Amino acid sequence: MVNNLKVGQEIEFYTNALMNTGESVDLKDCEVDYKISNPKTLSIKDGKMIAKKKGTSQVFVKVKYKNNVVMSNKVDINVK
Repeated sequence: MVNNLKVGQEIEFYTNALMNTGESVDLKDCEVDYKISNPKTLSIKDGKMIAKKKGTSQVFVKVKYKNNVVMSNKVDINVK
């Protein structure tokens, strides 16, 4: 699945984490690291994804909770 954004467009970007039991994890207790394969095309800041320049990038999130590290699925973003 590819998501398309226009240069200059900003969208809300939410992250949540669940335990194996389905219980939500408070991200205030976690280290959250956003990974962007091509940071020239977009950025994530203050809960928003911002399209900066034409190109394609993969985005995923690395969440560390206590001694556990979990990676999200990768999402393809195409900036036009």
